[in-house]
Amino acid sequence: MKDSKVEQARIRINAARKHLTDALEAISGPEPDFAKCEACMDMAGDVLPTIIEGELK
Repeated sequence: MKDSKVEQARIRINAARKHLTDALEAISGPEPDFAKCEACMDMAGDVLPTIIEGELK
């Protein structure tokens, strides 16, 4: 069970990393897209695992 939670956390962290990269790319360059950046940041927050008192939830 614990290995399953750890693997799930890794998958979710990788997804969040992709969304954060997309957010940075959205505001880089001569014409920043703040709406896309905000959407990507929200998606990153949605997929991040929650850890409470040292336990993955």
